[in-house]
Amino acid sequence: KYRPYAGRVNVFRAAEQPRTAPHREPTQGWGALAQGGVDSHEIPGDHFSIIRTPNVFVMADKMRACLDALEKRDNAG
Repeated sequence: KYRPYAGRVNVFRAAEQPRTAPHREPTQGWGALAQGGVDSHEIPGDHFSIIRTPNVFVMADKMRACLDALEKRDNAG
């Protein structure tokens, strides 16, 4: 059984989801576990192409923005 996580989670999801995907909702199933909330980031492409050019650059930019926001939050407190 999974235990809740007290923090906030960033989910990076493919924009193109198959109709049969078990977690089509934006939190990809993390909403029930992440007590601090979930930030969902949509990446162009499907499950495989989000880590290929050019989509991987979109993912990298979104991940960098998340890390920058975390660093600003930590430095402010």
